[in-house]
Amino acid sequence: MTTFIVDEHHVFHSCPANLTPHVITIHRRIVDTVHTGRCLAPFSIEQADRIVTADCRRYAPFDDQCRNCRHVINVRTVTSEFRGWEGPENTRPDNIPADNTPTQCPASRDAE
Repeated sequence: MTTFIVDEHHVFHSCPANLTPHVITIHRRIVDTVHTGRCLAPFSIEQADRIVTADCRRYAPFDDQCRNCRHVINVRTVTSEFRGWEGPENTRPDNIPADNTPTQCPASRDAE
């Protein structure tokens, strides 16, 4: 099994198309990678005049792969940034401050 340890940063904003705060980008950074050994259940494939062996991760669905070939992603931390209103000033709703300073995301504040 290969395990990827990942940090995520979500950027939210509000705009004329959607007044409720919504994600505009998600940045993911791989912090660590933990590899295991070789495939425990390799496949034999006949190609032209020879037989080739390949790892089960290349042909088998995830549930049928051996434990060394599966990829697992663990999200270590998730951070959020709210950029505020990004649109013409004359269309700014009353509930979004005019200084447009980044604050805690309203969506993550609601989840607490």
